Amino acid sequence: MSFRTSCALRRACTGVLLLALVLCWSIAAQGGVPSVGEAVADFRLIDHEGYSHQLKRILDRKAILLVAVGHDSAPLREHFPAIKAVMEPLGGDIETLLVGGGQGCDRDSLAALAGALESPFPILHDETGLVLQQLGFAHSGDLALIDTATWQIRFRSTLGAAATATEAFRGALSTGGPFTGSNEATAAEPLVLELPGATPDYATVVAPVLAAKCYGCHSPGGTGPFAMTSHKKVTGWAAMIREMVMTAQMPPWSADPHFGFFSNGQALDTAGKTALVTWIDAGAPRGAGADPLEALAPPAQEPWQLGAPDMILSLSKPEIIPAEGILDYRFITVEIPIAEDRWLRAAQVRPGNPAVVHHALTFIQWPKERRWMQYMADGGDRAFTAGYVPGSSLLEFPEGSGQYVPKGSRMIFQMHYTVTGKEETDRTEMGLYFTEGRPQFEYNNRSAFHRNFVIHPNDGNHALSAKFMFKEDGNLFAMSPHMHFRGSRMKYIAHYPDGQTETLLSVVDYNFNWQHTYKLAEPKFIPKGTIIECEGAFDNSVRNARNPDPEQTVRRGQQSFNEMYIGYIHYAGATPIPEGDYRRR
Repeated sequence: MSFRTSCALRRACTGVLLLALVLCWSIAAQGGVPSVGEAVADFRLIDHEGYSHQLKRILDRKAILLVAVGHDSAPLREHFPAIKAVMEPLGGDIETLLVGGGQGCDRDSLAALAGALESPFPILHDETGLVLQQLGFAHSGDLALIDTATWQIRFRSTLGAAATATEAFRGALSTGGPFTGSNEATAAEPLVLELPGATPDYATVVAPVLAAKCYGCHSPGGTGPFAMTSHKKVTGWAAMIREMVMTAQMPPWSADPHFGFFSNGQALDTAGKTALVTWIDAGAPRGAGADPLEALAPPAQEPWQLGAPDMILSLSKPEIIPAEGILDYRFITVEIPIAEDRWLRAAQVRPGNPAVVHHALTFIQWPKERRWMQYMADGGDRAFTAGYVPGSSLLEFPEGSGQYVPKGSRMIFQMHYTVTGKEETDRTEMGLYFTEGRPQFEYNNRSAFHRNFVIHPNDGNHALSAKFMFKEDGNLFAMSPHMHFRGSRMKYIAHYPDGQTETLLSVVDYNFNWQHTYKLAEPKFIPKGTIIECEGAFDNSVRNARNPDPEQTVRRGQQSFNEMYIGYIHYAGATPIPEGDYRRR
């Protein structure tokens, strides 16, 4: 059974087995190793195939078996066939996850190991070693069974012990009788975890990480729920900070670091994660020296990120949002008062009332006599100009490029409002920044999209694919995946005309509340004929913590409880704009 099998709830005949595991599988904890009966902290890791796994989202299993893996893992190779024979048939009730880490262990070596073992189980890459440490795993082959009802460890042992218990384990399954297994230890390869030998210093190590990665939002007047203005304030939230770091929820960034380099990347690197968690686990000591957080000034709250716009468009009148109900999208047209054809170099959409503006997308509509030449927007599927979505509001085009705005054009605002329980008003604005004269290259917003899909109840891996072909040479600037609450992942794969393929971006844990535009550190040349495939999936199961209702059938629609599947592609043409009267090619 593949570990990506749909999350159907299979409960038959294992209640007695799990009870036996709870009663019989226990050994004494030694040193800092978590004791049997202790709850484990949550974590999220990416496996050898690039899929995300978060421990406490696995709610459709009765137990989780975690097995430590080193880069060579001779004990795993020796005993894996036995544990595979035991655990594979139990996939509906016990999830088996291998956790690889330590010196010499990387994603590629884990993929090679999975292939050699013909493993049906994912191997999660613990690049920091923090997960292996918190589980008390010191050797390849160490294992622990976790009860998902309480998140407590119910059994600790090694692969050798599991192998000797195989027949008894099967017997317990078939008869419903008690399981009596061996807890004997076996010689195993030590895991060499590259963790700090001493607690990181707050003033010189920890505070600078918080200042660089967190303070922008967690500052006075910022969007974060608390301000990191001192050591005392940080320690009061230390447990939550640890959980957010270990589950990769903060800083918000969902791209797999294995693919691509992005100029606006927010994720903590390995050193930053390790320093924060190690410091918190040591009791978050203050240490010596001045507190760098106390000296930080609040970030400037500039209404326009690029300074005063050349032109501001505003909704013609305040929009009234009722206190209750599900609201249809509103399409509001605003004239663009320009006396001649212009070119945009950037645009920013500012919600007038962030409490009710879920998102706002804008589309330039050319004048009637030129509209037949325009690559038309179609409800957001095909193209757009700029927008406000959670996590993004500014779109600055690559240097030397611009988006064409002919005289007589209008801007269409697509407004998605949500209710707050009282009547509200909104008057969203859009700032336009024009180029000086004609730019060298045309900037384009396009997309790969899928419209006709049906997501059935409890379908945890409804896979989809959509494609877009480059009809001219271009320089790729950024990518923006868009789904709703059931969105799980999306990968951008370039299929080049010469037959080569390349993964440009892999969003492994899509979050509707943080819809990022992933900007490449350097524009990437894309030759004519290249097909960009957006390969992804929805998760309509209980494992999706943001799922409104896993029992519902879901189809495409504009509301958040419906779904969309759009992979926006932002690029500039590689061929200079021709002289003379501009015409859309």
